[in-house]
Amino acid sequence: MANRDDALALVDDFESSARTGMWSGIRKADVVKGLRERINNSSLVNQAGSLLCGPAVFTYELATDDPVAYAKAVIDLFTGGTAVIGTMLLKPKTDLIFNPFTGGVDPTDWVMMASLRDSSNWFFDMEGVDDYVGAATIPSTMVSWLETVGFSKVINQTNLWYAKDASNLIRASSYLTQEYRVFLFVNSAMVHSNTQTNLSLAPDHWIMLLTPVEVYGAGLMQQTVSFYAYSWGKDRKIPEDANKPLRLWDLLQNYYGFIAFKH
Repeated sequence: MANRDDALALVDDFESSARTGMWSGIRKADVVKGLRERINNSSLVNQAGSLLCGPAVFTYELATDDPVAYAKAVIDLFTGGTAVIGTMLLKPKTDLIFNPFTGGVDPTDWVMMASLRDSSNWFFDMEGVDDYVGAATIPSTMVSWLETVGFSKVINQTNLWYAKDASNLIRASSYLTQEYRVFLFVNSAMVHSNTQTNLSLAPDHWIMLLTPVEVYGAGLMQQTVSFYAYSWGKDRKIPEDANKPLRLWDLLQNYYGFIAFKH
């Protein structure tokens, strides 16, 4: 609680200070409001309609684990265009900062998530919410982010093109019980009940596993699963609809592995 109180005090100091923002189209009052809300409830971090699921799940974890570092990073990015978290330097390009913000994502989330993504892009700029080329986050980039902010134990067991098997999913769940934090690399079809049986060709989404994966029944084609995960601005039950059980088989068609990490 002290960590959260310290973060809120940092936001109070920022609000009363003369420091102003440099991001075109984003008001200081909106950043202050967004920071307070997310320090009190990190699940509000939301990629919305953008493809910033990698930065979103990373920001959610940071706001949960170290709200002071999170608040300081957002304030420093908003007012000065740079921030440091651990040994990670966030320095988004000026065309991102000065390109007028048009909405679609909460301004506080946009400052943090777009800066994180843009700072890691070697070839493509992140310029707007609808920027698809510059937004995607591959596993090696996620590993780099986690290591540079201070996680000394990072385990990457993901695939970019081939789905993983049940043993990999159970291994991900077991790391959660060993005090690791766990990101799952999935196709977003699995998150929603109306698409959870769809087959996918590649991953397109990151979620954070919040509870161990529970497996019910016997036989791969009959077994069902349930768990809680963070995705799209909320801690959600998967499957969403209790009347539409999620078969393990269907989940595995949209599951591409995990990254487990701890200090």
